[in-house]
Amino acid sequence: NWDNYCKSCGTHRQISSYYITREPTLRRIDFMALFWGDGIFAKHEVFAGLTAHNINGFEKWDVLLRGAKQPSKVIAQLFLPVIARPGFIAQENVRSVECSSCNARKYAPNMRGIMYFRGDALPADVDMLQTYEWFGGGTRAYRETLVTNRVARLAIENGWKGVRFKVVELV
Repeated sequence: NWDNYCKSCGTHRQISSYYITREPTLRRIDFMALFWGDGIFAKHEVFAGLTAHNINGFEKWDVLLRGAKQPSKVIAQLFLPVIARPGFIAQENVRSVECSSCNARKYAPNMRGIMYFRGDALPADVDMLQTYEWFGGGTRAYRETLVTNRVARLAIENGWKGVRFKVVELV
């Protein structure tokens, strides 16, 4: 389901839905991710909440059950088509590497602390988007997901489980 996949660094562009073997058992968790991919998946109730509060910048993509080729009754993918302009401000201690195959620059994952972005790199009319920059190590590559305070407050107010927020400062 990926296009432009670089075998050296893992950068890619998703072009179709994910397939799963069976319905996930999430119990009290509302969000999930696959350890080998960068997709964000949520229960259908989350999408209803996002839509009811006019949150924008996302698309709801079906997650298909491999055998039946039917959409999951439990989850869908929270696909983010909007990519920010370049704007990540790497601090001195943030390592990066340029891929010798595709020339993509990939930064070390941000595990703690504040991430800094230029404010003019982010469109003001979108609640959810992905960074232009890639993060990860080895052949794992992902774009960070950025959300507005409106989205973060909605998740906290609804008690949605399975999502963590990092502090982003716009400069």
